[in-house]
Amino acid sequence: MTTIDHDLRSKGVGSSEIAMLVPIPGTAKPMSPWGGPHTLWRRKTGRDDGPKETAQMSRGHYAEIGLRQWYGDQHGCDPWVPPTTLLEPGIVDSADGLAWVGGWLVALECKTVHYSQRKKWGEQGTDQIPAHYLLQCQWHCLVHGAARCDVPADFGDSYALYSVPRNERIMGVLRRKALRFWRDHVLADVPPPLDMDDATSSWLNSHMEWRGSYREATGEEVALIHSVRDNRADAAAVKAGKPLSEVPLKEAIGELDGLTIDGEVAVTYRPDKRGRRSIRLK
Repeated sequence: MTTIDHDLRSKGVGSSEIAMLVPIPGTAKPMSPWGGPHTLWRRKTGRDDGPKETAQMSRGHYAEIGLRQWYGDQHGCDPWVPPTTLLEPGIVDSADGLAWVGGWLVALECKTVHYSQRKKWGEQGTDQIPAHYLLQCQWHCLVHGAARCDVPADFGDSYALYSVPRNERIMGVLRRKALRFWRDHVLADVPPPLDMDDATSSWLNSHMEWRGSYREATGEEVALIHSVRDNRADAAAVKAGKPLSEVPLKEAIGELDGLTIDGEVAVTYRPDKRGRRSIRLK
């Protein structure tokens, strides 16, 4: 990816991100497995670098070249990779390819599918692909004006082709969601509600300002924390009741939410749903 492409991607919601703004019907959980609105907001405002590239992602980049060539051979066309495209502030796209097929402009979204995910894909030739990929395809159609988005997929032992027709209603909904998110949260620098997806939970665990009030434990308090941990590991002590060493530890924490050791949360003393505070060791 060039510097220009990277800069353009920071100016809007991309095809792989739009599903982060769409909840699974009947739930608050985002369709995207990569997180929800809060995760995307952190990413677009520079608070989060996004997921690290995995071996599967890296393999996908290389496989994309072969899938695009296979698609061209199957359809007698010459697909090309368009530059990252900013349709309008808040809407950006990097399609895997575009091609003229039978007089129609077709977008391409190439996929490598792990064997564990194969059951989520239906019969080839249909649009029976995971929901977040369907939204990704509609995003390509919106930005590039494509009549459909074809999805060549590599299942490891074979290739298959899926096809998602352009849907004006869905594209309209996605566009409005992206523009509202961009205006109300990214440009305004106002976080959306915490969605508590896995990415948000991980981020919360590493950013104390979101977790409550903490301070670094003193040397004496570090010893108290270790004493509580050792006593809890002692089956006889646990059976006899809570060790006395927890009392001074609670007094040391006081009204705070917990203590840290070397910047990492070591112990919390926070209320549960009933308002009862208890010591929890990390």
